[in-house]
Amino acid sequence: MKLQSLAVSMVALLSLSACDLAGPLQDLKSSQPTGSRFAQSLATSYMAFSQSEADQSDWIDSRHFALKGLAAAHGDAVAPELPDNWDIENGPSPTELTTLRARLIAALDAGGRDRAPDTAATAQVGYDCWLEQLEEGWQVDDIAACRKQFMTALETLERGGPVGEKDRYQIFFDFGAYQIDPIAHQIIAEAAKAIAESKSTNIVVIGHTDRAGAPDFNMALSSRRAEMVKRALIDVGIPADRVHTVAQGEGDLLVDTADGAREPQNRRVVVRF
Repeated sequence: MKLQSLAVSMVALLSLSACDLAGPLQDLKSSQPTGSRFAQSLATSYMAFSQSEADQSDWIDSRHFALKGLAAAHGDAVAPELPDNWDIENGPSPTELTTLRARLIAALDAGGRDRAPDTAATAQVGYDCWLEQLEEGWQVDDIAACRKQFMTALETLERGGPVGEKDRYQIFFDFGAYQIDPIAHQIIAEAAKAIAESKSTNIVVIGHTDRAGAPDFNMALSSRRAEMVKRALIDVGIPADRVHTVAQGEGDLLVDTADGAREPQNRRVVVRF
């Protein structure tokens, strides 16, 4: 952590016994997490990270992340670390780290915590791990591993998956694109399985865009996206007469943005049934 934070932590640690140092981690291990599935998964992930830091005798960071895990275990809201709180001399720029954190927050707030709680927790702890390792600056493999953990989980959140009862499945698209990529095929296959199990006879496929580009173009693009998902559903066994498409264009944004803004969370197709 930055020098001022580290100094405060060192003063606090000098007054603690060895037992006190490991106290929060031991408390976390013996806790019974409450609250949402995301909060429980977050507590477990922070516990594993705290333990790894304790194994390396990094008691300051072990304690810090154990306390975050305890807060999550108690059902409290726990946010990802702020880059400004870490003394990072080499690596990504502060702007890049802040932008990636904003992407993480957007993915979490767009339903990621409910849709994929384990992946959401992995993304958050992966980001925190990455910042901590960047500050240490010498464990190259660990820096790369934390970054990969974070980015893989973040991209999975941004690409969509099962959500709530109203918006059962979401498929996300690259800017200006309407092609179905491998991740989208997996989500469509999951949606088709759920549709078959529910014996639903009314499936609505709703196409959306972000607010970059002309409204007329975006309406047409949202229609193409919906049609591509409909075809993919038919290809995996859903009867064509049960699937109906709707084009929303820039309407019903998942993330409210200014006109002209590119927003990955808004470039989507929603499958409802």
